[in-house]
Amino acid sequence: FVRFAFCALTGFLLASFVLIPAAYYVLGMQSNGLEKFDVEIPNPLQTYLCLFAGREYALERPFPYLYSGILMLLIVPFYFRNRKIGKRERVLVLVILLFLTVSMFVMPVYRMLHMFNNPDGYIARYSYVITFILMVIAARQFPSIEKNAVKKMIPYAFLLIGIVGVCTYLEGVLGFGYTLKFGLGEFITNSILLGLWIVVLFLYLNKQTKNIMLGMILLSFLEMTFNSYSVLSQSDYLNNDILSYRSEQIELLTDTLQEVDPSIYRIDVEFDYYKNNQTVFDYYDIGYFSSAYSNDLRTTMHHLGIYSAGFCLADIGSTDFMDMVLGRKYIVTPAFLDGSIAANVRQNSNALA
Repeated sequence: FVRFAFCALTGFLLASFVLIPAAYYVLGMQSNGLEKFDVEIPNPLQTYLCLFAGREYALERPFPYLYSGILMLLIVPFYFRNRKIGKRERVLVLVILLFLTVSMFVMPVYRMLHMFNNPDGYIARYSYVITFILMVIAARQFPSIEKNAVKKMIPYAFLLIGIVGVCTYLEGVLGFGYTLKFGLGEFITNSILLGLWIVVLFLYLNKQTKNIMLGMILLSFLEMTFNSYSVLSQSDYLNNDILSYRSEQIELLTDTLQEVDPSIYRIDVEFDYYKNNQTVFDYYDIGYFSSAYSNDLRTTMHHLGIYSAGFCLADIGSTDFMDMVLGRKYIVTPAFLDGSIAANVRQNSNALA
């Protein structure tokens, strides 16, 4: 594990220097000055609440994504007390976790880990490393859990949920810029989940139930369902008429282009909500990414009575050379429903198609 951790950290270090565009960006700022860094960093109270199910997770909110499951929270402390695992490994893991956690609250380190640039949309983009480490060490500790560990988990669970109550109270008293929608319902639900996981672990360790693994799967599914519903229902919503109008515009423009010009080329759609248009509307483009805000999930949540959450990412420009090499021949701008932007199609005559 130590060798793996060393290689992983070396890879992160090399990646930060090997990425040529990022390096040029940082070097260029020496003469132009640093970009204004106006993203609010997290605070410890709300960050602790983010470890539990049902916390808010939205764009431009100072809430890092740290949730990795209630079971992980119960198992992880026993990893650091497990003498069967090498002391050097445990110390190394603890140092990495402390560094990544503290860095979220120290502005210079926080900026450095974001390449001196504003995080795009979600803050503390590197927080996924923390959840990954928590899941790995929990999986490593799980086979070594002793039968009497459940007795120690009970006061520990009360301590966990007690701190949740204190943090929720202080959040309301101190009045931060953004308030987590983490109220009494989330507090009770997480308390129940902690209790259920302790019961399930007790049955598993004492082998009193044959189908306990099925119970663990069902409880995991129940917890993930609650968390997913909470995150989606607390998101900011966009009028479905806007999304429908945008879809009609994109489909009309791309279909018309392909009828007029049947050759092979790529189409770039500006002011794009989905970033998955090429798969939805069947045309060639430079792929963006698959997101939880994709069209199929929007439609599903709409039928469930929750209007689809929406956001718009800023379109990233490209050079003429890359447009030429990648064959990006047409740039399409769909009209806005409010009339602020009219439909437009521009052609790149240099595209290799």
